[in-house]
Amino acid sequence: MKKENLYQINKIDREIKEIDNFLYNYGRKNRAIGLSIYKQDSFLSMKLKGYGVLGEIEIALSSELNSKLIEMVQEYRKSLVDKQDRLWGQE
Repeated sequence: MKKENLYQINKIDREIKEIDNFLYNYGRKNRAIGLSIYKQDSFLSMKLKGYGVLGEIEIALSSELNSKLIEMVQEYRKSLVDKQDRLWGQE
């Protein structure tokens, strides 16, 4: 196995672990109770850091966007696993 392939495999492995950690923590939280108490329709939010005179902005994502985002993350993880398998198969 080439050293470059091994480096890429390890890099992909670290990224897969980060994605698994994100998905695990996302699925672990009980959102239904909090959402009904606060009458919200969003699970995730994004924070954009301020720069210069611009302040920090927080954007809440709707549940529809959340599900699309999670689907995209899962598809990206599958593509990383496929790429890693191809690299393992190369000599």
